[in-house]
Amino acid sequence: MNHTPNTVATLASLANVNTSNDLDYPTGQRGGKAFATLSARFALLGYQLTRTDPQDGPVSYHAARYGEVRYLPKWCDAQQLLAHLEATT
Repeated sequence: MNHTPNTVATLASLANVNTSNDLDYPTGQRGGKAFATLSARFALLGYQLTRTDPQDGPVSYHAARYGEVRYLPKWCDAQQLLAHLEATT
């Protein structure tokens, strides 16, 4: 095969890529999926759920709607707020 220098460099860099992903683990152990599910449930009620980056320290959450932002310091706080919102609508 005839490769240009850029193609060769790209192929070499692919050899070092970590090919494991969260699909290699059971569904219940995927943190990203749990957050996406919770975020989608908030979205159905008109809220936007965001979280801080784990690399910046402990993760916290924020639920926003109509310019009002609620600070949720822990995962369980986000779940409790969602349960309350779902029960009242």
